[in-house]
Amino acid sequence: MLFECLECNGTGEVFNPAFEQCINEGSEYEGRCQGCPYSYDCNKGELIYCDNCNGEGRLSLDPKKWKPIFVVIEEEN
Repeated sequence: MLFECLECNGTGEVFNPAFEQCINEGSEYEGRCQGCPYSYDCNKGELIYCDNCNGEGRLSLDPKKWKPIFVVIEEEN
């Protein structure tokens, strides 16, 4: 069985929220990262590994070791 991560759509990467915040909302530091409270996370880059799948994008399960249990997942509107 192969499952694709819904958080990253199977890419293993997501947008870095700290980077996005700095770019989209601007910052009083204006490119001067020293002293910025977000600099550690922001300097990881625009894309970071997905926490949901640990950067794998997909999860593979051996059907000989796992039994499928089907649960209906309701999508948020």
